[in-house]
Amino acid sequence: MAGAGDLDRMWTIEAPQALAWRSWDGEILLYDDRTGDVHHLDVASAAIFESVLTGPRSLRDLVASTADRLEVVTDSELDGMVREILRVLSQKRVVAPAP
Repeated sequence: MAGAGDLDRMWTIEAPQALAWRSWDGEILLYDDRTGDVHHLDVASAAIFESVLTGPRSLRDLVASTADRLEVVTDSELDGMVREILRVLSQKRVVAPAP
């Protein structure tokens, strides 16, 4: 797991103009016009995506907002889950570290 120093790293949507999505029951179906890929975001991934849509967010903020959204305690397990979701969404070119 990465160190605590990256809690302030900011994340943003990589190409918001290229994304279209629909949300229902807390989940999101996301279409990327650049690649033609369709991504299914579960409730946790959707919570992170929607948080980043409002503007660049720090990892610390994303962990806290995801805990609130999922009504769970902020702990190392949630921190690891948020980091993994960001890693996957970054690989899919949905989110990226903010410059």
